[in-house]
Amino acid sequence: MESTNDAQTPDTLQAHPLQKNLIDRIYDTLADEEESREADEMIGKFAATLDQSRAYSTREFLYLLGKQLAKKAKEDGIVTAAVS
Repeated sequence: MESTNDAQTPDTLQAHPLQKNLIDRIYDTLADEEESREADEMIGKFAATLDQSRAYSTREFLYLLGKQLAKKAKEDGIVTAAVS
């Protein structure tokens, strides 16, 4: 779910109904907090499967994440499209 929200600032958002409905504002984009938490948890679990004895570049990490997501994805997204 995405929408723009030009009228709100971070200071006034706290009292806004969006906060009560667990909708996060990232700049002028609104995002479902539950979906964000699920994505954070999934990315954390994926990261835990990687070899922890070495570093990964952002490019390599996103490539490997996209490869993993592509196995389950029903359609391409930003990350999965890179490995299709």
